[in-house]
Amino acid sequence: MRNKRTLIIVMTLALAGLSILTTILLDDETGSPFFSKYPPGLRFERVDSELGIDFRHETGARGERLMPETIIGAAGWIDHDADGLLDLYLVNGADLENPGGAGGPRNQLYRNLGGKGFEEVGAAAGVADAGYGTGLAVGDYDNDGLSDLFVTNYGANVLYHNEGGGRFRDVTVAAGIGGGAWSSAAVFIDCDRDGHLDLYVCNYVRYEPGRRCLQGELPVYCSPGEFEGAPDELWRNQGDGTFKDVSFSSGIALGKLDAGKSLGVVPLDYDDDGDSDIYVACDQVPNLLFRNDGDFNFSEVGLVADVAYSSGGVSQAGMGVDAGDVDLDGRQDLVVTNFSREPNALYLNRGGGLFSDASAIFGLAAASLPPLGFGVVLCDFDLDSDLDLYVANGHVLDNVAELGFPSGFAQPDQLFENNDGLGFKEVSSQAGAWFGQAAVGRAVAAADFDGDGDDDLAVVNNGEGVVLLRNQSAAGHWIAFHLQGVRSNRDGYGARVKVEATGAAGAFVRRFECRSTRSYAAACDPRVRAGLGSGAVRVDRVEISWPSGIRQVLGGLEIDRWHHVVETGDER
Repeated sequence: MRNKRTLIIVMTLALAGLSILTTILLDDETGSPFFSKYPPGLRFERVDSELGIDFRHETGARGERLMPETIIGAAGWIDHDADGLLDLYLVNGADLENPGGAGGPRNQLYRNLGGKGFEEVGAAAGVADAGYGTGLAVGDYDNDGLSDLFVTNYGANVLYHNEGGGRFRDVTVAAGIGGGAWSSAAVFIDCDRDGHLDLYVCNYVRYEPGRRCLQGELPVYCSPGEFEGAPDELWRNQGDGTFKDVSFSSGIALGKLDAGKSLGVVPLDYDDDGDSDIYVACDQVPNLLFRNDGDFNFSEVGLVADVAYSSGGVSQAGMGVDAGDVDLDGRQDLVVTNFSREPNALYLNRGGGLFSDASAIFGLAAASLPPLGFGVVLCDFDLDSDLDLYVANGHVLDNVAELGFPSGFAQPDQLFENNDGLGFKEVSSQAGAWFGQAAVGRAVAAADFDGDGDDDLAVVNNGEGVVLLRNQSAAGHWIAFHLQGVRSNRDGYGARVKVEATGAAGAFVRRFECRSTRSYAAACDPRVRAGLGSGAVRVDRVEISWPSGIRQVLGGLEIDRWHHVVETGDER
């Protein structure tokens, strides 16, 4: 499956319709406003200025080194106007001591105009929040067919309901959402599989406003070790537009002073029992794995599953996290970015509820030691049927050079190519001009914004401009699915997709899960895409296991196509 050829694919029909199966055809003869030929290998081209995205991230830093300034920068993809095109929402900071001030920075929403680029519509859409932004989550929590938006802040969080027509309304108070002293990431997840999306909110530390720290006599940003952790929150969707706080009764809020300090979160069914579990990357304390035991009961099993600590048995400074089948054995693995001089972790799922740290044998440990990783995504960028890896790097100390760290505050991002599930090879130096530049990387949000079948990237850099990277990798064949739940939540979050295909090397199977939240402070394209490799290939069978328990089997599907699948089938 490693041979590659150029495949030119262009979207001609928008995603639409409520039929059981809607196929979106792509025509390689009509041309595309996004069209460009693929050079060989994994490659990305920076196109933010070209496409009209001029967002600049504001931290509010004024030289006092207040801790929240250094870890923020969030991005998410959302089809806010239901036109079938993914729009880009960018979360901004503010004046930390006076957030929301007149004329201050605000969050921005860039509407995707197809081949005509993007236009900023945040104020018109009602989502130009002026709080001190830290993260976001995207999900249709009321199943009305429109994507809603939750924004986390240093301060009060905000829930925006999508009213249609490209407009949102702040319903935070009406929905009963509280909390939010210093939240980081968040995720919409159907914990009890009742068809309504619940909300998990990561909280960081019990920060003392204005607290300043020294390392020796040198002023530095405070370490999370200076503060107690803040417990995470779980909000149960009541099905009537309101939420109930079940953080303590569910077992999510652990009540330990050293627990929490949460930064990244990803839902996954790590034990293959049909419900979504939750993995949380924590800063300088053990990472958390919440096993879903049903009926809104969770057990924290990170230590038992061997994903709480490094292979050396120590806590690391976890930042971003993603899940996917890295070694092609059908199970969901985990990747976590860590602090400088700590290797990024790759935890391979061995089955039976157990993982093993394979960072070294997969070629990640040594390559990730110098930089400090934040955003991370597992995507099949070249559509050769294995998951590649992108990591956004950037330190948290702006005077890091004075402290003896060789990597610097701004650092180049890294790109790793997967070798058929056997290991990663860093290919950053051959992947385009962007990888030769240094920035203070934070969020990475993956999405196929141009509709050509592969994942593109939005990267938010702390205190700098956003970077939009269009994927121009040499691409194989693919098949992709936009899931629409009926008994399950409408977004299909938590659904498992098994693709059985036959290529030149014989039959193979790939497994995926539908999710949006992953990386660091990011919402990604939730549509499920399977790379199929180059040469003659066919998809023999697709099986979708919906959160409701319904199993749906599809056959005779065309490749190099988007397929809109509406939930139907037999309950197991």
